[in-house]
Amino acid sequence: MTRYPNWPARLEAFLARHQDAKFRYGTWDCCLFVCDAIEVMTGVDPAADFRGRYHSRAEAPQAIRDRVGSPSVRRIADGVTAAHGMRAIPVLNASRGDLALIKRPRDYSLGSSETRRGTLRACATLFSDGTGACLFFV
Repeated sequence: MTRYPNWPARLEAFLARHQDAKFRYGTWDCCLFVCDAIEVMTGVDPAADFRGRYHSRAEAPQAIRDRVGSPSVRRIADGVTAAHGMRAIPVLNASRGDLALIKRPRDYSLGSSETRRGTLRACATLFSDGTGACLFFV
């Protein structure tokens, strides 16, 4: 997967357009936000065959289970990153726009890494044992 030459401007415009977007399963949730950002930066939609398959909190786990056999965000992220050649990278090597898989009490959430040094430093401190977060180069 290759980023467009002007990906930083494209990502910035995307984030500005959606800065007030409200969370909504199936259209603006953690998984689709990240896939939308990846599409803006690369032209590839990693969720193309997954969109429209769920519209509520109750439907989301079943849609994930139907795709990867388990209702785990981690499992679907692993499948998408492998299918699109996104390699895991150390937390301290993350740069703006990279995919972040963040461990939560019951499962994982997806996000996009930020370049502010304080944010990365906090992330590195919180997840220095390697079990709390995974980052993937987009």
